[in-house]
Amino acid sequence: MSKDVKIWLVPHPTYQYNENIQELAKKHKLTVIDARHKASINPSLVVDGPKLTIKGSKPQKKPVKRQAVKATQPDE
Repeated sequence: MSKDVKIWLVPHPTYQYNENIQELAKKHKLTVIDARHKASINPSLVVDGPKLTIKGSKPQKKPVKRQAVKATQPDE
């Protein structure tokens, strides 16, 4: 393998993800390899790829910043 190869280890089967793995790999210039082959891959070639979500799981929401509300006294 050449030095410019970037490997993205993805647990297969890839159809379990909401995202299109091949499309993401092409966009980020990554080579997709099943994560079960991790032991036979040179660790210097492995990169963290885009975040994936499994079908049926809820997408992670961004935390909402809440502002403190000032308590007011009712009019008497």
